[in-house]
Amino acid sequence: MSDRLLLLYAIARGNEFGFVDGPFKLMKIPFMAELASTSKQINTFNYSFFRWTFGPLTTDIYEDADWLASVGLSSGKAKPRLTDKGTSLLRAASDLFQENQEAIRFVDDAAKKCAPLTFGPLRTLVYKQVVNVPGKGKLTIADVPTGYNVLSRISTPKSCFSLSDDWIDSLWRHLNYTDDECVSLRIEKPLDMRELVIQ
Repeated sequence: MSDRLLLLYAIARGNEFGFVDGPFKLMKIPFMAELASTSKQINTFNYSFFRWTFGPLTTDIYEDADWLASVGLSSGKAKPRLTDKGTSLLRAASDLFQENQEAIRFVDDAAKKCAPLTFGPLRTLVYKQVVNVPGKGKLTIADVPTGYNVLSRISTPKSCFSLSDDWIDSLWRHLNYTDDECVSLRIEKPLDMRELVIQ
């Protein structure tokens, strides 16, 4: 599974449905997608979240956002936007997203719910979510003690977002080679697609 590719997709969809205006919203869209999908035994993202000051947090999203920016696919986590190269990559992966529609719909739904909201209403929405906390039972996010795990990936999902070796190879070629229509995709150092998909 590719959390980085899905995060890029979530940034794009969030900015279509509203405005991904910083790290808080960048964190909450994947959390809400993963929370909804795990209740159906489907893996979207593979992040594990813990309760922190402003709700669910995983430092992996910060690291993945930094990586997406470092390879020129997005602008970074402060106000994430796709670059032309990031937009082109998602366009090239459109069939992949269609093949994984069962998982992708959770990302779309989370982006629709979260992206239009400002900080206060989004925080309220997230804090009302109920999670099963090991040793504590079912609690709303607001009631989970700081530092406790609130969401972990499913080890044996019924379904998940999957990326075959053929897709990895195809997307790698798309990013690393130019043609008459994609001159802007030329990069100095070839991008190893395994970095896009390996956790």
